[in-house]
Parts: sequence; C-alpha cells; structure tokens
Amino acid sequence: MSLVLVDVRVRAVQPEIRVRRKKITKKLQALSEELGVSLDMDHPTDGIHYLEQIARVQLQNPGGGRKFLQQLYGRPMQFYGRRAARRWINLLEQATLLTDIQAEEAFTRKDFRNITQPTLVLVGGKSSTLPSCRAIANACPNARLKVIPDVGHFFPVSRPELFLRPTLRFLRHISAPEDRMASRRAGPGTM
Repeated sequence: MSLVLVDVRVRAVQPEIRVRRKKITKKLQALSEELGVSLDMDHPTDGIHYLEQIARVQLQNPGGGRKFLQQLYGRPMQFYGRRAARRWINLLEQATLLTDIQAEEAFTRKDFRNITQPTLVLVGGKSSTLPSCRAIANACPNARLKVIPDVGHFFPVSRPELFLRPTLRFLRHISAPEDRMASRRAGPGTM
C-alpha cells in the first residue's frame, strides 16, 4: 500500500494560503462585476468559492467567462470544458467538502507521523501549498517530496505528464522486488 499526495494544503501546518496577488485593472474589475465574480485576491482561504464562481461563469456565460479568464490568467478557461466546470459545481453541491474543510482541522501535525506507508508528496514549485507539502513530507517517516519547478497548483490538470511521470517512477520503485522482500521480512503492516 502506498499514498500519493498532490499539491495539498493542511491547515495544521499552513493555516492560510496567500495567493500571489494579480494586478486587477479597472477594465478587469468592471468585467468581474458584470459577470458577478468576486476578485478578493487577499482572502486567506483555499479559493474554493472563487473556483465555484469561475465554474458558474463558464457555464452561464461562456463568452464572458473566456474573456475574463484570458485577461486574468492569460488563458481562456480555468476548467477545461463545460463538463469539468459542471463536475466541480456538482462536487461542491453534493459533498460536505466546504463545511468539513472550514469546520476544523482534519489532521494535526502528530497524525502525519502515523502515515507509515511509502508516500510521495508532489507539489508545484510555484504552488501556494508548497509550505504544507514540505511539512507533510518532513513529518511522514516514509515520505518523498518531489517539487516540480516552474509550475503552480493546477499542474496535474494543465501538465498531466508532470504528475504522471514522477508518480509512475515512485510506484515502480516501491514495487521493486527488493522492496517486496524487505516488507515480507519486516512483517505485515510495516514498510
């Protein structure tokens, strides 16, 4: 058994996220107000509400949404297609995700010491979750940290090969015959 954590934030080690502030021009501010999107770039949360707004704009006003995202990020879509935007909204509507995230800490720093299986912690070098990922990798006894240079939080979506290659290398490494033999000698439930 193994675990792969990709670009995660844990409140116990990173209570707030500070997203790199983007310059909001008057034209972009007017467009965001027209589309009903709040541009509170200084809000210290996960950005889940912001992504929900972007997904809704992409569904309800595809042309305006593309124009807005092109001006804000230099690309016309955050969610690649209507289906992806709809799936994000469905996830938020059907799950208790937001309530659970905002209610309390799911993990404490001590809990990470109990994650003993081989763990890959994968994070973009420009991601706002880098402090969490470093802390998790340091706290988990069998974790490996892989920082992908020059990419941000959404690299598994925008550059899937940067997620797949290190993950496959990690999985191949931990399933190598010498690792299996070491596990058998150590006994069940150990590495």
